[in-house]
Amino acid sequence: ETRLAHHYFKSHGVRSIELTINQWYGDNLSQDYCLELIDRAFNKLGGGGSVELVCHPGYSDPSLERLSRHNAQREKELSIFTDDKLPHLLETRGITLLSSYQIFQ
Repeated sequence: ETRLAHHYFKSHGVRSIELTINQWYGDNLSQDYCLELIDRAFNKLGGGGSVELVCHPGYSDPSLERLSRHNAQREKELSIFTDDKLPHLLETRGITLLSSYQIFQ
């Protein structure tokens, strides 16, 4: 579990993600479901902390289709994450998006 690893790393002075959302897959991908998962994750952390959402947004092409069966999912994730409303919805929750580089600075 991510939280156990986080506490271990923290005890050794190493920064890490506190909680990872890895339930973001399947046929029910939507912006509402994404926000629900994010809200649940931050609630587990008491309202603050660092949360990582495992995702693979992108475009499908014939070579990728030979390697992965999650191609429609990738394009759905991409449309959700590039929706103009998403930054505001995250901001109203007090969420700041960071890159891995920024987290581990």
